[in-house]
Amino acid sequence: PHADAPHDAPHADAPHEDAPPREELPLQVRALAADDADGREFVVQGYIDVIAAEGKVARPEEVEKVRRDLDAILSGDGGGVLLCRTEGTVAGYLWYVDVPDGRCPYGPDVYAPKPERYFWCHTVYTAPGFRRRGVARHLYMWLEALARERAGAIW
Repeated sequence: PHADAPHDAPHADAPHEDAPPREELPLQVRALAADDADGREFVVQGYIDVIAAEGKVARPEEVEKVRRDLDAILSGDGGGVLLCRTEGTVAGYLWYVDVPDGRCPYGPDVYAPKPERYFWCHTVYTAPGFRRRGVARHLYMWLEALARERAGAIW
């Protein structure tokens, strides 16, 4: 498996970039709730899948860091995770950071401060069976709406 974010890694069961999209699905997006154990495990597994697509194996300490970061973001620590479901099945997620003062808390030496509030898209992941069916696009649309509602840009 691989992520369908801009940093895609090729994978055998992934359609070619120029392949036409498959039939779109009925999609629902909502914020991941802190008590949604299945949603949380989907996010963690998505991380593991992305690492595997890079030809690596996620180390236990990396997986635990993802769990801690997920705990922090779901406790109101400046962002959230949007889950996309279709017919009751989780198909993808978008993890974002809300940066109200223009100073991203991740990699402060990498990301220059912005003069405005912005939403940083940390990760987008779509499960292999749901790729090219509008999941990532739907998640981005929700993030755009959230950014407009809160008067922020998306980075």
